[in-house]
Amino acid sequence: MVKNENIEIAEKVVNLAQKLGAEQSEVCLLQGNQLSINLEESSIVKANSRSSTGIGLRVFIKKASGLASSTQFGKSILESMTKDAVSLAKASNPDPDNIGFAQPPDKYPEVAGLYDKKLANMSSEALVEFAIRALNAGLEVDSTFNIAGTINLTIGTKIIVNSNSVNVTSDNTFMQIYLSNKITKDDDVGVGMEYNFGRSIDEFDPEEVGKVAAEKALKMLGGKKIDSGNYPFLIDQRATRQTFNGIISRGVSAYNIIQGTAFFNDRLAEEIASSALTIIDNPLEEGGYGSRYFDDEGSPCQKTVIVDKGTLLSYISDVYTAKKLDIPNTGSASKQGYDGIPHPSTSLIQIEPGSATKDELFAELGTGLYLENGLMVRGGTNISQQVDVGFWVENGEIQYPVKNTMLGTTVYDIMKNVKLVGKDLLVEGGMKSPMVLIGPTKFSGGK
Repeated sequence: MVKNENIEIAEKVVNLAQKLGAEQSEVCLLQGNQLSINLEESSIVKANSRSSTGIGLRVFIKKASGLASSTQFGKSILESMTKDAVSLAKASNPDPDNIGFAQPPDKYPEVAGLYDKKLANMSSEALVEFAIRALNAGLEVDSTFNIAGTINLTIGTKIIVNSNSVNVTSDNTFMQIYLSNKITKDDDVGVGMEYNFGRSIDEFDPEEVGKVAAEKALKMLGGKKIDSGNYPFLIDQRATRQTFNGIISRGVSAYNIIQGTAFFNDRLAEEIASSALTIIDNPLEEGGYGSRYFDDEGSPCQKTVIVDKGTLLSYISDVYTAKKLDIPNTGSASKQGYDGIPHPSTSLIQIEPGSATKDELFAELGTGLYLENGLMVRGGTNISQQVDVGFWVENGEIQYPVKNTMLGTTVYDIMKNVKLVGKDLLVEGGMKSPMVLIGPTKFSGGK
């Protein structure tokens, strides 16, 4: 089935929904396929292919919504799906804030690098070869490694069509390589993880992934307990990205504001973080892993400065939440697949650099911890987690990896206690992040 046929299918479903009584209708249609390679115990154990193709329909009738979806595109199946969505809308309670679906803009932004023909044409045999190359690179460092991991290649097309004349489509390629290397020496265990992700084949170096995962595992041998106490800590560039993406994604979502679960409710134009922090969501970055020129409602995407030198400038929103909160629509609607109701989410986080070199950051840290794993926001504002990849630092020099160490803090303390930001950015999949030094925080060392 070619792309033009899928656009025609989406248009026919929208038209049918209107004929059946829908006041507004929206189709999200995905056609795609994912190739996966799984590694366990230093061997390739499975290769599989699965479809991610499906169609989702949303309709509004008197501000009540109805949803239906299908993984098949046969005429009778689509007619049944459409009738179901309309019937559900007629039977549902209205929501006064349902103003309808996205309106077409005068012009969509242009975003290059979303699709790579070489990656799209990559065979399963070539993907297996990538896995072998990554695996062998790790075993060359030490043949006793127990290596596990996955390689996922996704090729797909997304189509959004609605009754307001939105009609957009985007071809996309994505690939991820992830390895976990485990090594045992006597009674000591070291685990190292490394990954590589992107939209074009030129971004991938499987040997480097295998080598780095192995080197990280070796670095974790010889772990020691530390005394409990309050210590400053420095997080590497990936950990910075993971930490602040988690906080921002949950903390400034307009949907979470409405639900009462956002961290920064009623804080627009207020200082929520250290003045050293500027955080941007930029789905327009060329070739960015989360880049896109329209969101999952068909609204145009935009670059949004969320935090500017510590001050909260914007929530991230979609059609519904923008109306509900009377704020601009940032074009951030997102959902996991083709069905369901979208909610606003960040697309591609970029953290502005500071002025400190790596040496200056370690010198300023003095005695404390250096972490290579991000802080995870799981439920509320408290953060309590094990330090999976961390090192004890004295006089600005790494001494040894730590073990049996817990960190306890809050979302607000992390945002406010940023003391220094590095000037060197890690750019991965269009995301940009520096190293960040955070002030004294509670660590339980178990010594």
